[in-house]
Amino acid sequence: MVFLKGLFLLPFLGALTMLLSGYFMLKKPPKKINGIYGYRTWRSKKSQENWDFAQEYAAKHMIKAGWVCLPCCLLAFIYDWSDSLDFILGISIFLIVVFYPIYKTERALKQLKSQ
Repeated sequence: MVFLKGLFLLPFLGALTMLLSGYFMLKKPPKKINGIYGYRTWRSKKSQENWDFAQEYAAKHMIKAGWVCLPCCLLAFIYDWSDSLDFILGISIFLIVVFYPIYKTERALKQLKSQ
């Protein structure tokens, strides 16, 4: 069944997670620096200015990553690869979707600091 293939399931779950998390963070961003909710890295927690910037910036990129990832799920319907290749491609897409917002936000925070 195609819905249980790694190439569908992993990118779909990654996209769903990014979309829901991004929309939630955009609508209800954490106001103060905390260790529970929000985009939490050492660079984002350095100051309140960094924190506020990182919450909105990361949320937007999470949403973007989620929407870009959703069409990748369609590959499972088009191609019939072996289970191992299917899983490798699925986990690769999932990791890209997860790390893209982190990379973009950390790069923007670094540039914010240097200005």
